[in-house]
Amino acid sequence: MKLVIDANIFFSAVIKDSGTRKLIVDRRLVLYAPKYLILEFFKYKYELLKKSKLTEEAFNTIFKKLIRRIRIVDDLETMIFYAAAKRLINDEKDAPYVACALAINAEVWSNDRHFSNKRIKTWKKEDLFKKMYKV
Repeated sequence: MKLVIDANIFFSAVIKDSGTRKLIVDRRLVLYAPKYLILEFFKYKYELLKKSKLTEEAFNTIFKKLIRRIRIVDDLETMIFYAAAKRLINDEKDAPYVACALAINAEVWSNDRHFSNKRIKTWKKEDLFKKMYKV
C-alpha cells in the first residue's frame, strides 16, 4: 500500500512505541513524505524529545530507524501540484502532503479530520491497523 505519511503520524511514532510505530516499520506499507516533513521534524525536535522522555541518543536512533522507511519526495516533483493541493485542503500547512500524494498518486495517512475529501483517500491509524492486521 502506497501512502503519504503526515508529520503528526510520524511524530507520534518517534515519541512513543505504539501501533503507529508498528505500522511504519511494516514492509507492506510503502511510505512517502514531502521534504517538508523533515523541516517540521527539526523545527519541533526538542519539543518532541521532551515529550518522548527518551535520551537524545535513543530518540535519534528511533528517528533514524523510522525515517529510513519513508521515501522523501523532492519539492521539484510536488511543486506543480501545490496550487491544486491548497484548493483541496483547509489547513495550508498540510498542502505539501496533499501535493505529494497528487504527485505520486498515493493515499494519505493522517488523523486530521480536514484531510477527508473525495479526490484523495485518507487513512486514519485505526482503519489502517484494522486493514493491515485484520483486527
